[in-house]
Amino acid sequence: MERVFSFFSNTIEEFEAFIRAGTFYWPRALAKKTKYQQKGNEYEQMEENIGDAVYIVVGTKVKNDIKDPILKGKITRAPMITHKGIVKDVYNRPVMGYRYTHGRNTMDKSFMLPFEFLKEMKQLDTYMGKEFSTENKIELEQAIEMGKIIKRLLDHDEIHFQRAFIKKGTIFIKNDNSESVFRLDNMSVDLSYKEAGVSERLTYREMPSKQSVHKIVEECNKAGLNGKKLIENLRTWRAKEFVKVEIEEEIFQELDGKLQEGVSTRLIEKEDNSDSLLTDIKKKIGFDFNNTENQKDVVHMNLPKNQILYGPPGTGKTYSVVRKALEIVDPELHQQLIENNADRKEWMDAYQRYTEEKQIQFCTFHQSYSYEDFVEGLRSDAEGNFRPTNGIFLDICKEAMDSNKIINPAYEFDEEETNFYKMSLGKKDIDTDIYKYCIENKLVSIGFGDNLNFSKCNTKDDIKELVEKDYKGKDKKSTVLNNINRFKHSVEIGDIVVISYGNSYIRAVGRITGEYEYKENTGIRYHHFRSVEWLYKGKLVPVEEILINGEFTMQSLYNVRKENLNLEALQELISTVEIAQETKMKNYVLIMDEINRGNISRIFGELITLIEDDKRIGRKNEIFVKLPYSRKKFGVPSNLYLIGTMNTADRSITLMDTALRRRFEFIEMVPNVSLLPEDIDGINVKKLVYTINQRIEYLYDRDHTIGHAFFLCDDLSERKLINIMKKKVIPLLQEYFYDDWEKIEMILGGAASDDSSSYFLKKEKIKPADIFIGVNNHYLEEQVKYSIVSQPNKQALMNIYKGQNS
Repeated sequence: MERVFSFFSNTIEEFEAFIRAGTFYWPRALAKKTKYQQKGNEYEQMEENIGDAVYIVVGTKVKNDIKDPILKGKITRAPMITHKGIVKDVYNRPVMGYRYTHGRNTMDKSFMLPFEFLKEMKQLDTYMGKEFSTENKIELEQAIEMGKIIKRLLDHDEIHFQRAFIKKGTIFIKNDNSESVFRLDNMSVDLSYKEAGVSERLTYREMPSKQSVHKIVEECNKAGLNGKKLIENLRTWRAKEFVKVEIEEEIFQELDGKLQEGVSTRLIEKEDNSDSLLTDIKKKIGFDFNNTENQKDVVHMNLPKNQILYGPPGTGKTYSVVRKALEIVDPELHQQLIENNADRKEWMDAYQRYTEEKQIQFCTFHQSYSYEDFVEGLRSDAEGNFRPTNGIFLDICKEAMDSNKIINPAYEFDEEETNFYKMSLGKKDIDTDIYKYCIENKLVSIGFGDNLNFSKCNTKDDIKELVEKDYKGKDKKSTVLNNINRFKHSVEIGDIVVISYGNSYIRAVGRITGEYEYKENTGIRYHHFRSVEWLYKGKLVPVEEILINGEFTMQSLYNVRKENLNLEALQELISTVEIAQETKMKNYVLIMDEINRGNISRIFGELITLIEDDKRIGRKNEIFVKLPYSRKKFGVPSNLYLIGTMNTADRSITLMDTALRRRFEFIEMVPNVSLLPEDIDGINVKKLVYTINQRIEYLYDRDHTIGHAFFLCDDLSERKLINIMKKKVIPLLQEYFYDDWEKIEMILGGAASDDSSSYFLKKEKIKPADIFIGVNNHYLEEQVKYSIVSQPNKQALMNIYKGQNS
């Protein structure tokens, strides 16, 4: 069973680099027991293992010293839970790393970074608030090469470890078979424990032995490196093993209390309330330990964004999809249903509620299913005009985006792809209600056009027609036309809007996230809206900090040319603001049944790339595309989960579209005979199904076996078993083996040669002389005719597995 740990990090040099790279390295098996854990023998083994959950907690030092502006804006208190991760690797040896200073050439300004991490470190643009100089980059490259040499030596068992002591920044390593040590920075001189000022009572680490250190220096020199200089920067952590944790999500929850001196790791257990900080951690992240067997499922929903359940017919794919969908949209309800041993009806009732709310949606792929059905296509309206119409995928993406409005305060715009607009939200000191409404509801709005609804106006000409026909307001019709067209069609999703306060100040900056919407009853006099992610909404900022020359004009909405903007200052403005976190993310699920029956390239089109986790909106590599019919800018939200089902009897997984296979996780659903009874009216159903599948797998393959779900029904009886065989199993066998009755006979354990009901099949020999009377039939051969017995009995079931091993 997976466990849950907390790592307490108060060293800025490790925390900032690890978090920015998305991986956290940590000594293994250093969890200090709480008072409760000291009483139980079950806590003798407290080391982290692959799959365990880890919560990162930082202290005051990290809060005060953090340099990264994004993290600084989020770590506002200490202690604080910042991130959650999963243990991905366990290294059964001491960690070795490099003492990297980033130009700060004093011992107290350095920190050891594991060699395994240095490649990821190289991808960062800054470290501790400073860019990498040419010298820094050269040093990192040399350290990486040193790490490769050490790994090679470790793989060939050429490095052995000894005790090492650190005293006043100097590393002393114990010599083999003697009570003496040598200094890492001066290996030629051996010192007694007394001369070095160390003893076995000191806390020690594991470092390479003298012979191993010499070997590392020698191999570095052979590679053209300065081995002596590099070895002086070799470091390790306390612990004989270490782990690699992959960061999976942000938490940023404040805690009460403070970090304890000397405690770096804790194991979090359900019954343990002896440590107030751990109790607060459980409270803040919503632990529910009622069912320890399902602890991981409750603690964290570590589910892939895209997954496909595949297997033969009757393996419970549909039922499993229902359960997985509920786990995504409502993990608490999912856990409650498990704990209450809910029956199928209760699961389906819960599923139905979420489908009615459109939080779970369902579609079936087939040979004729297309991009126009799934994403968007042209459909004729009441007037006979063809209009872009959303498919189910666009509909659920919009539902998911609109439900959370989750934004990333660290958003970095692409200068080449993004357009910038100045916008007013009402008059400066008069329309305060408009500004307040828009800020609170994450919207931008425009007043032109009064209460005309432009939702169906897909072109500028459509707007013009409506304005000419129905607009009765005081503004010029040409002004209304140009402003509405700019607001509805020119401004695209992903564009940046700078909200002015008069002509001289900026009071907010947002990123457009939605298309035009008309709202009737909002309590303000404006009716035309676009949804927005607020990237800045703080103190007034003088316009000269962003505009290179001049001030804003009085025009309500216009494009600001990039050459007139200080883009670096604008990026800094939106990157240092603190934005409140949503308390609970609302997830959506799209179920795609029979996904292998559709033409994937034709159905997904260019969107196949957008469904990848890191390409979704708000992720590091987010991508937007322009849709072909509506010309809308579109991206896939991160809170949408895709679940497909695939019947392997229709098509093997190996024949699936390569692009789909790379972007989905595949979960095999195999027949589970352990769920079947061993005695129904004297019939061993478990052995029956097992025997059938053994034979199918031998004669065909495992993709065409018979699922256990066919035999899971209420009040199973001999008669029901016979009907299942006749109406479900035998028709499948006919399809699989193309009416090759000899193989079907082998699978069903034989066939009757008379009118016996002891088998499902009857076979009889057909002699040509019996049917071609008076005709020369010497050249015709005897044939075997198979038929299905109309009323097979209990023995027919038992004959299938008769004589088979259990």
